[in-house]
Amino acid sequence: MKFFIILFLTSVFPVPSKIKAATIEYLNLNLYNLTPHGTVEDRNGTGKPGLRGDLHLSRTIGYSGFYSLENVPFIPDFRVEYKKLHFSGHGEASKNFTFKDTSFSKGDPVSSKLDIDDFNLTFYYQPLNYFNNNGIKLEIGPNVNLFHSEVKVANKKYSNGYTSESTGALIVSGYVGLEFNPIYYLTYYVKLRGLSLSKNKANLFLVGVKYSINDQLSLNGGWIYERKKLKDVNDINLDISTKGYFLGVELVW
Repeated sequence: MKFFIILFLTSVFPVPSKIKAATIEYLNLNLYNLTPHGTVEDRNGTGKPGLRGDLHLSRTIGYSGFYSLENVPFIPDFRVEYKKLHFSGHGEASKNFTFKDTSFSKGDPVSSKLDIDDFNLTFYYQPLNYFNNNGIKLEIGPNVNLFHSEVKVANKKYSNGYTSESTGALIVSGYVGLEFNPIYYLTYYVKLRGLSLSKNKANLFLVGVKYSINDQLSLNGGWIYERKKLKDVNDINLDISTKGYFLGVELVW
């Protein structure tokens, strides 16, 4: 609780403009190769099907883009990010379960889809700017996550089409980012999100490396783990984690 309050206060109250340099804008475009894990539960149904073991959702290629604005006097630095993911799968149910008006028995053929739209707005300050430090960059502040997903399932034993249900939540959590720049063209970085006070949770762990081609263009790559946990949204409990690798490009001006 105390940590979250500190994150919020540092984002709301401006720091002296004397530590602000010229305004910097960043545009990042990333591709992801991710595997889903977790469960989706219809609170009015039976069973808790696994996203892989029962719905057979497979690895997918997703994409994201985000825009960052830094060093504007009297307001926090901020980052706006949008990520789009689509998973699909086919297989056989490993147990009996129901999802909305569709029932499955063990061995029934299952077809499934999962669409995710993930929007993040992060406000942050860079306290190490007080010390004119160029080798290490620290970002700290709150993150606002708007998460939306749609699960679709069909029992291919019958002629019925897909049954679908949407879930979504607005989740506020803390954010910390750290960059280490040992040499001009190479940067290592870590990003963390979590410590939400609501029943719904949004967690992130990301490690990456950035190679600067010049002052305006960089290449990125790394590993990401992200988890969303939604309780009783449209009578659905959703616990989904994704992990895998990403590659991207960054433009600076």
